[in-house]
Amino acid sequence: MKMKREQPNKHTSPTEYKITWIGKDSVEESSSYYSGFHSSEALHFLAHTLKTKHMHTKSIRVLSVEEWDRFSKTWTERTEMAIKFCDSEEIGKSILIPDQEGEVSNG
Repeated sequence: MKMKREQPNKHTSPTEYKITWIGKDSVEESSSYYSGFHSSEALHFLAHTLKTKHMHTKSIRVLSVEEWDRFSKTWTERTEMAIKFCDSEEIGKSILIPDQEGEVSNG
């Protein structure tokens, strides 16, 4: 019997997400912005961008995934949820993610 995968609680309208990352050979952080219904979609879009070679690096380390709260005008941390629900094969391969202690893990 196949286990049903937990589904993310998605927004009813698109929300803006900011992913802060650093390239393998870079010294400066970069940010990419995406619109989607869940933070995992933004991470998936970033993975697709990297996979299709639209970035000038072969691997990146994600520092944070944040969601824009238009009412309070602040960014809210969503890295853990984005990683939990993103099913991109790039996670742990060309996209490295920090674990709870800040160490880089392979998914």
